[in-house]
Amino acid sequence: MQNHTVNTRAPRASSFVPTVLFTFAACGLAACSAGGGSDSQSFIVRATQWSVGGNTKIVTSGNLIAWVADEATTGAGGTDLNGDADKTDGVAVGVVANTQTQFNVGVAAQDLTWIGSQLFLVVSETADGEDWNGDLDTGDTVLLRWTVGATTPTFVDEIDTASSKKLVSFTTRLVYPTADAVTGANTSNLRTIDAATPTVITPVATTDAGGSLRPSILSQEEGLVFLALNESLETRVLNGDGDSTDSFVLALLDLRTAGASVQNVGEALPGTSAPVRAKLVAAADWQVGFLVSESAQGAANLDDPTTFSPTWQPTQCIGQADTDTNDNVLHYLRFAAWVSDPVSNPVRNTGLVGVDKIAIANGYIATITPESASNGTLGEGTCDLNQDGDKNDRVVRWTQMSTGTTAILPLNSAANIHALDDTPGGTHGLAELQDRFVIVVDEAQDDLDLNGDTLKTFDLVGWLLPSTSTTPWQFLHTSAYVGASWMNETRDRGRLGLALQEAVGGVSLNPGTTANPGDNDLLDSIPTFPVFSGGGVLTFPGVKIAVDPGNPGIVVTRGLGYYRTSENADSRDWTGDGDENDRVLFRFTIARGTTNINGTSNSVTRNSIDVDVDTGSPACAAFLSDESLQGATGSDINGDGDKTDLVVQYFVF
Repeated sequence: MQNHTVNTRAPRASSFVPTVLFTFAACGLAACSAGGGSDSQSFIVRATQWSVGGNTKIVTSGNLIAWVADEATTGAGGTDLNGDADKTDGVAVGVVANTQTQFNVGVAAQDLTWIGSQLFLVVSETADGEDWNGDLDTGDTVLLRWTVGATTPTFVDEIDTASSKKLVSFTTRLVYPTADAVTGANTSNLRTIDAATPTVITPVATTDAGGSLRPSILSQEEGLVFLALNESLETRVLNGDGDSTDSFVLALLDLRTAGASVQNVGEALPGTSAPVRAKLVAAADWQVGFLVSESAQGAANLDDPTTFSPTWQPTQCIGQADTDTNDNVLHYLRFAAWVSDPVSNPVRNTGLVGVDKIAIANGYIATITPESASNGTLGEGTCDLNQDGDKNDRVVRWTQMSTGTTAILPLNSAANIHALDDTPGGTHGLAELQDRFVIVVDEAQDDLDLNGDTLKTFDLVGWLLPSTSTTPWQFLHTSAYVGASWMNETRDRGRLGLALQEAVGGVSLNPGTTANPGDNDLLDSIPTFPVFSGGGVLTFPGVKIAVDPGNPGIVVTRGLGYYRTSENADSRDWTGDGDENDRVLFRFTIARGTTNINGTSNSVTRNSIDVDVDTGSPACAAFLSDESLQGATGSDINGDGDKTDLVVQYFVF
């Protein structure tokens, strides 16, 4: 598909859409998808030769892209890509984007990541049919290293399969758990490798003088690795609660600093999928938020009002104290200060029950609190926190991240505690943007008519610059209200991706042109890329094209916004194939207000493109194209003889 640019001007403001708030680009069919050309290699979409599953992990570094191809659906009857005489594996393949050089690593990979130009792969010997570590069996899980042009990967180490994740990386350093036995004080099973010396394996020390530790890797955020310690495995108490039965005692590892040690936080997490947050505030310092399980942490009542300041509890909840030990409760620490002096700068318990999401902004930490039974928690006692007449809501709670041992004092006004919509996109209705919180409030659940239309039916966007004052959430953005059907965050929290609903303003935002008319209904959502202006106003630059409302996959990178359009929702045949059944990948140049078709997309619930999120300026991107959606009868994008595959396509910026 050709790639073409449309130079657009912002449309005239409607009665509800002031130009100071929105800048919507319009795109006509002829301008966006036909004619023109360029000598530049930027944004030219190129295909690869293998089929993939919809959940395939795509990793990039510079101009290098790698992913796991599906043998079973590549070629008629499948293709054996790793030479093990079957066609049932997921095999690591990739491309050098700037030279269009495709490569097959030829091993069955469970996971993979780049550090610099080195590709590291987690491989099951059983699936791969190869004894990689030379121990005369094929029952191990191993770490391999490969570089472009190499004939075969190099064995690195055997992996501890008990770890939740087998490896994570940040820029040029990775960490993984070795299967080798570890003994002795201050030792762990973790190993790091740096891109500058990829053949050197460095053991990771711990601060635990009581013996060795075998952490399970949970996640990595902004260079801080979240780990879980299993007391049953270590046969000792690691969180000070008197038993040795807890499986997820939190530990942290600074992956930005060479030679950093594992730090045991000594608090029990609810599980491997519990939300965490690490906000980088200095070179090796983070504000860190996490949930602690009351039942695992010694059956403690961590939201008991009597253990906090007298003004900690909301006045509307007096006499309704929580007495159970079934909750997950928000805690935080300031990493550098805590590491330096954990007595003066301890882990702090906010007492706020939490689920799904943790956000940090302007020195405040927020979570989503269920008023009553939800996800195995019981909320804050039996209190109607937002005073809407029921106890069925998921509300936003937040508090200042007080330093040292200063009292924890959440903001408690019922008028400022709102019921959230569980908005798709990963935020669950609570997000960070720059130094503010952004929420999506369910008017019906909150029993409030926030936009004054008497309906109480919308999911409306509000924001707050958290402070010690009782400043209310802002829902009126200059002179307009905004509804969201989907919302996500960028890694740096510099922008949001938000699918803005037409229905709130009562105006069709994708009416199209005479040649390609679009629709005049109020059922759609359009892609926007919110940011706070210099005057502190939340603005919504976007495009007058309807997206898949619950699955736009918005990605913001290098000043560009990418999104997945649904032709059916938009009532426009963008690909010119005679139907309106396709998903189309678009990009929007935010500063210039130009919009482009960037390829055929897919209906898979995932980001519209994959880029290296740990760099501010990725060199290339990849995305999945559904062959059945390209052309009137589909198109064999990867040349394997059918038109039924998902195929990785790519481009350079």
